Amino acid sequence: MSALLPTPGAGLVKRFAGGDANWLIALDRGQRGAFTLRDGTRATMGSETHITIRDEFGGTQRTVQIEGTATFTVTPSANPGGPSFAVRAGTVTATASGTGEPELVR
Repeated sequence: MSALLPTPGAGLVKRFAGGDANWLIALDRGQRGAFTLRDGTRATMGSETHITIRDEFGGTQRTVQIEGTATFTVTPSANPGGPSFAVRAGTVTATASGTGEPELVR
C-alpha cells in the first residue's frame, strides 16, 4: 500500500521515486495541489514543492520531509501512544502536539 492517496484529477503527482524507501511528490513552478496520506492527514502543496514520504509512514513513524511550502491538516494517530506527525524542513522539525483533534502544521 502506498503512503499517500493523490487527489483524483489534481495533476499534482509529478513523479514517484525510490521504490525501496521513499516516495517523492514534486510540483513544478505554477502548480499547486493536495493529497491525503495513508493516516488521513491532508497535505496542500505550494508551487515548486517536493515532499518525501518513507514507506514506513503510518506504521512506525509519521514524518515527511519537505522542500518548499505546504500546509498539513493532521489526523490524530489511530493508535493511542502511536507516533506523532512531524514535518522536517532542512534542519528544523515541526511536530503536531497530539491533542486528539485534527491539527494544522505549516
